[in-house]
Amino acid sequence: MGIKCTQYYFNAKTPRVLSIEGNTSDVTTTKLENNIVGVTFPDNYTLSLHDTITVNKLPYKINEIKVNIKELKPQYELITAPVNKSSMFLLPMLGGTRRLFMYDTLFVNAFIEVEQYKNCIGLLYRFSGDPLFLKFEKALAKFRSFKETFDPSPHFVMFVFDIPSNYQEDYVNFINGKYSKFSPTFKSKIMEFHSFNIYGEMAQVLFQDEKRRLRLQEELKAEIPPGSELLSIIDLKQETFNPKIYI
Repeated sequence: MGIKCTQYYFNAKTPRVLSIEGNTSDVTTTKLENNIVGVTFPDNYTLSLHDTITVNKLPYKINEIKVNIKELKPQYELITAPVNKSSMFLLPMLGGTRRLFMYDTLFVNAFIEVEQYKNCIGLLYRFSGDPLFLKFEKALAKFRSFKETFDPSPHFVMFVFDIPSNYQEDYVNFINGKYSKFSPTFKSKIMEFHSFNIYGEMAQVLFQDEKRRLRLQEELKAEIPPGSELLSIIDLKQETFNPKIYI
């Protein structure tokens, strides 16, 4: 759902990303060193980096602005944060599927460090008063690895978990960027959780696909020896919860 304005409107594409819909041909951008730092609309309304806009009564902080041209029409995205590696790799340690964890509706990102907790799995959600979400909160609190829940703001809720004991070695491999060294069970869990295709990008990373190695080698114009990991190691800043980014 979106919030409608004159000629254009903002649509909550994901819990992290807004898109500008409608008449976008008259939207203009302001750039600094080839990076978009602001967008101006036909009614002279302007949004800049680090501004916050409310859509469907939920605040979205804008930390990145992207534009793509599709069918001769510009498509804009206002981004709080990209989905990080903890969301892709660690969230499946807790079991279930994307649908069960409200991945596409309320889940924002996962983290390895949350306030005083280190080497954990922190799950940031947009708060909802929907009875289904309240039931979901109670269900998470019953997990064996559950530690605590707290509200970093009235619009967000954080759930903190210990690393499940059966995934301790996989967690260490994740921290060290050794994705191909994950146990077969954990690799299957990641693929199942996200409903990934066995021929897709994630499978190519987990199983060190030769075509991906050669493609990356060409794109990066650097030699990548056989047996190398085919995804970059984690950036600790992206995997550590920083309220200034999200709130």
